[in-house]
Amino acid sequence: SCLAGSLQESGLYLGEVNTSAPQNAKGNRESRAIMDLQDDLLRANGGDWDAPPHEVVWQPEHRARRDAIIATYPADQIWGFKDPRTLLTLEGWLEVLPSVRFVGTFRHPLAVAASLHARNQFSVEKSLALWAVYNQRLLENHRRFGFPMVCFDWPQERYRQRLLAIAPGLGLTVPTTG
Repeated sequence: SCLAGSLQESGLYLGEVNTSAPQNAKGNRESRAIMDLQDDLLRANGGDWDAPPHEVVWQPEHRARRDAIIATYPADQIWGFKDPRTLLTLEGWLEVLPSVRFVGTFRHPLAVAASLHARNQFSVEKSLALWAVYNQRLLENHRRFGFPMVCFDWPQERYRQRLLAIAPGLGLTVPTTG
């Protein structure tokens, strides 16, 4: 959420996203349409965001919904989306966005566990297991695509300096104030 919001402030078009929530005053910056698609896709493959399936197969109806969502984004702007489920569903997105650029984010596993406990009442064990699945996918994709990373737990100035280094490669400009 922090990374997506920072990139949005730098000029990345995210479309209609959640900008406030009880657990996150600035919202998670996720698109309801993309979240719904990915949730349906994961369920169709016998899983869910909190019970990731071993494999995700995109059916024609999921591809059609994906394509319709992509068509809502402007062709003349740098756009993107944030949804952790994408780590589980990435191959279907790459079918139509082969030159996509990524930025990854890392957060300490105990901070994630605390967040999931507060929001979903998940046990520490379940939260850490989910963290491991998602972060294993993140690392696999980082090795595959070599994209830049940030760490949510860094001090604010270090985080900002990293964004300043990443933004030009995405065609964005980090605001100089704030």
